[in-house]
Amino acid sequence: MNPGALTIKYGAGGRSSVSGLTVTVFGCTGFLGRYLVNRLGQVGSAVVTPWRSYEDSKRHLKVMGDLGQITSLEFDIYNQKQLAECVRNSDVVFNLIGRDYETKNYSFANANVDSARNIAHVCREEGVPALVHMSHLSANADSPSAYLRTKAQSEAAVREEFASATIVRSATLFGHEDRFLHQIGWLANFPALPVPNEGKTIRRPVYVGDVGSALAHIAFDSTAAGKNYDLYGPKAYSYDELVDLFVELTRNPISKVYPPKWAFTQYSKFVDAISPYPKISPDVVTRLHIDEHPQQQGALTLADAGVAKPAILEYAAIEYVRRYRRHDSYHLPGRLPTEKH
Repeated sequence: MNPGALTIKYGAGGRSSVSGLTVTVFGCTGFLGRYLVNRLGQVGSAVVTPWRSYEDSKRHLKVMGDLGQITSLEFDIYNQKQLAECVRNSDVVFNLIGRDYETKNYSFANANVDSARNIAHVCREEGVPALVHMSHLSANADSPSAYLRTKAQSEAAVREEFASATIVRSATLFGHEDRFLHQIGWLANFPALPVPNEGKTIRRPVYVGDVGSALAHIAFDSTAAGKNYDLYGPKAYSYDELVDLFVELTRNPISKVYPPKWAFTQYSKFVDAISPYPKISPDVVTRLHIDEHPQQQGALTLADAGVAKPAILEYAAIEYVRRYRRHDSYHLPGRLPTEKH
């Protein structure tokens, strides 16, 4: 069967229809995963949602498809038998697994490279028609960031095991559950908000729902095999502009300070040592000094993946940062578009 080819299709195309596609989404319990599962469920796809943490971590996914369309399977990334069970009947497999900080159980190499290689290997062994691997826009084998290095290594590992895999690189995601705008919100608790790299670092934030829609489009596209996608927002912002936008939208007068990288790094080591889920870590500080730019020549974009009008951060962000306002300004509007986009 060709990747993305439909075998059975029934209904008008809604959640109670049958799209004919069975999709496995590794990383379904993460930030991006829930949006992809929802997009697939909306058109009647059968979705396998592997989970590996605690049982309730995936219960919110069950209602994203009609009765019997969402199937949860427990797995371990090093258990070949469990991985095979997760992908055996699937037409498309998505690997969204990744970790941007290390824990005592999983290093960057474990979470980003080993998982990708093992999933790709099992997909090839089980004859899965299509594999889509999620990476990062700034992935680079020579990056000073261990996270970005291992994301580049994961791409190489996937293509080594599954040559026709589709590689999708995404810029920083924003949305309700992000660690982007909410990281700025956390830093805003300081007497003065620390801005890395003198505010010069460039970001190309993209709405997580747009990326979810793009991935769902790729699942049905039989021509996507072996191609590369770079998914990034329509506007580039310096970190200084992002902080100013946050201050404007939250209507809280906040002073800014520009600490040197070494001071930011030392503080992040302290936070990393005392917190099981660090808000900031040394590798995060390193990435806060690295610009986001598309690096792949000829890579496809959001428009090629069916997203014609992606959300623009400065007009969408109020929905996600309103919680940082005081009660007396909570109801006031955010920034309104001054021109058509």
